[in-house]
Amino acid sequence: MKKNLKIVLCVIIFLQVLVFVFGFIDYIRFTDSKEPIFCFKRAIYDYDDGSVKENVCFGYKIYTYDRKLIQKITFVPIWQKMDE
Repeated sequence: MKKNLKIVLCVIIFLQVLVFVFGFIDYIRFTDSKEPIFCFKRAIYDYDDGSVKENVCFGYKIYTYDRKLIQKITFVPIWQKMDE
């Protein structure tokens, strides 16, 4: 029983470290104004005054706002909504 618990804990810790490394690499790319590597969904939302590009990654989102009133790029947690 203890051996199975150790294996499960090692796998969980490994996955957490892996997600942290993915986020760190994409954050470095984000600060250099490059596209993220570890993203599993990309979407573009069109508005009357421009568009917003959404990149959904493992535990975080990257929004690129190209609108008249909003010109920015944000790196936010997965649960945070897009600015309207």
